[in-house]
Amino acid sequence: QASRLSAHRGGMPVRDFDLISGASGAAAPLLTRDPRGTLPQLLAALVRLVAPRDGPPLWATPPELMSNEAMRRSYPAGNLNCGLAHGIPGPLSILALALGEGYEVPGQADAVRHVADWVAGQRSDDRWGINWPCAMPLPNGQNPPNGRKGRALGHSESSRRPAPPVPARSAWCYGAPGVARALWHAGQALDDDGLRRLAVDAIAAVLRRPPGARDIDSPTFCHGVAGLLQVVLRFAADTGLPLLTKAVDPLVDQLLAAYAPERPMGYADLEQGRNPVDRAGLLDGASGIALVLLAAATDTEPTWDRLFLLS
Repeated sequence: QASRLSAHRGGMPVRDFDLISGASGAAAPLLTRDPRGTLPQLLAALVRLVAPRDGPPLWATPPELMSNEAMRRSYPAGNLNCGLAHGIPGPLSILALALGEGYEVPGQADAVRHVADWVAGQRSDDRWGINWPCAMPLPNGQNPPNGRKGRALGHSESSRRPAPPVPARSAWCYGAPGVARALWHAGQALDDDGLRRLAVDAIAAVLRRPPGARDIDSPTFCHGVAGLLQVVLRFAADTGLPLLTKAVDPLVDQLLAAYAPERPMGYADLEQGRNPVDRAGLLDGASGIALVLLAAATDTEPTWDRLFLLS
C-alpha cells in the first residue's frame, strides 16, 4: 500500500488512503506491533500524500473515482473527503498517534500541523455549534490532475456548481465525533491547547444536539450510537470533564433501548431507508455494540478501538 500510495501523482479514490480500506487502516495495528518494520514506509507515504502543493492536494478525489452516483452528482468537479472513516482525518490520526508514540519520519510533525489546520478550517457549524461536512467540493476548474472534466458525468454535469457544504451526521464515520477525535490526537502530538479545545468544543456541540437531530438512528458503531458513545468514553477518560462523563449514561440508555431480543443477535443495523439488517460484525453489527457497552461498564481500557483510530 505504501508503494501504491507513493506512486500517485494526484487524484485518487479514498480507498487508497482511508481507514476502512487504505493506508491509514493498514497502519493502525502497526502502532502496536510492527514485526516487519513496515510502519515507517506507510508514514512516509502519508506525509507525502498530505504535503502542501499548488492546486488540489494529492488526496483529492475526482468524480469518476467516487464510490457512488449520488456523490458524483453532489461533487461534479471532485471533492476532499472530511470523514474519519474515508477522509483526511484518518491520515491525520495515524500521523499524530505515531508521532506521540515516538514513530517519526521526516516532515511528519509539519504534516500533522498542516492537515490539522486544514481540517479546523473546514468547519460547517449548525445551530448547536461546531460541525464538519462530509466533504469539501473542489471548484470547477480545480480537478485533481488525474481527473478529466466530463468523464463519467458528461459536460453538462461537470459544469454544474458544486453543492455548498452542509454539516454531516454526528457519527464516528462522518461528522464532528470522528473529526474531533482526530484533532484531539493532533493536539496531543503537537501539545497544542487550541486544537484540544476545538476538539472538546466540537464533541460538546454534538452532545447539545437532541438525539433526533444527530442523524444516527442505527445502534451500530460506524454510523450509529455505539460509535458516538465510544468517542465520548474516550474524551471523558482523557479530560474528566463533567459534561462528557455525564453524557455516557444517556447514550448507554439509548443503546439498551434499541435492544430487540426477538432478533437473531439482539441488534440490527439500520441501513438507508432505516431498513433493519442483522449483522454480527464489529463495524456494522452486534459485536461492535457489545464491545462498546462493555467499555462503558468496566474500567478495563478498550484497546480494540485503536482499529477505529480512537486511541
